Amino acid sequence: MQHVSIYGMYWLSQDEASFADADGKGDKLLELRGKTAIIRGAGKGIGQEIAKSLARAGIHVGLMARSASNLEALCAELQLNDGTKICFATASASHYEEVERATNELKKELGPIDYLITVINPGLGKSRSLAESAPDEWRRNIEVNVLGMYHMNRAVIQDMIERQSGMIINVFTKSEASGEANESANTAAKFALIGMTESLCREVSDHHIHVIALAPDTIDREAAHAMGVALTGEEWLSQAEEVAELTFAIIKHPEAGIVKKGFICISD
Repeated sequence: MQHVSIYGMYWLSQDEASFADADGKGDKLLELRGKTAIIRGAGKGIGQEIAKSLARAGIHVGLMARSASNLEALCAELQLNDGTKICFATASASHYEEVERATNELKKELGPIDYLITVINPGLGKSRSLAESAPDEWRRNIEVNVLGMYHMNRAVIQDMIERQSGMIINVFTKSEASGEANESANTAAKFALIGMTESLCREVSDHHIHVIALAPDTIDREAAHAMGVALTGEEWLSQAEEVAELTFAIIKHPEAGIVKKGFICISD
């Protein structure tokens, strides 16, 4: 069993409400085939599984990560020969010029972007107290996580406003969305991401744009080991496939409005 927190809000229009039957049975799913999405952090883990889910639904997918090594293999895997476009571009999320260039490359291949999913993979540096923290490591955490997500959101939001539609889903781990000891850099970054998501929600609520942050309960064992985090074996560990399934459910049901913060418990 795992816990997933959902942060975000949007207001439900009459047009969106019409996607669901009045009696609540046999929901009419939004037609997804032919829609377009950019997935940042698609090279592994949650981002990779989200890419697979969206491609299977016929959504044209643009993959983005810092390195092309994993993206090339995933791009080849997702080529289903059913007309669904799969392409990739590389960029360092901490540099806006690179993000803007990569986004424009993907838009040239796919067309206007309907969905942006940005996945922040946890574990920049080792867990350590603030007194023992390295200023350069702390700064890099903020640059990659906070500025990285800001850059991605900024790269698509103006086009979405002009088109009066779109969805942004920011994904990061809940384990750093509370004040954990020895995690000052990760904690600061994740609080900033929650605040930025809510701020953007309010800014674009009148433009029929949904902005949501998903916070899976904790990190996987491989990432925990890399960070020097000791796991007891009793933690709830998020599975990438389950987070991808929840992300896809939100995309399929845009009429299911989320207000401020939600909490979901997913059984095995």
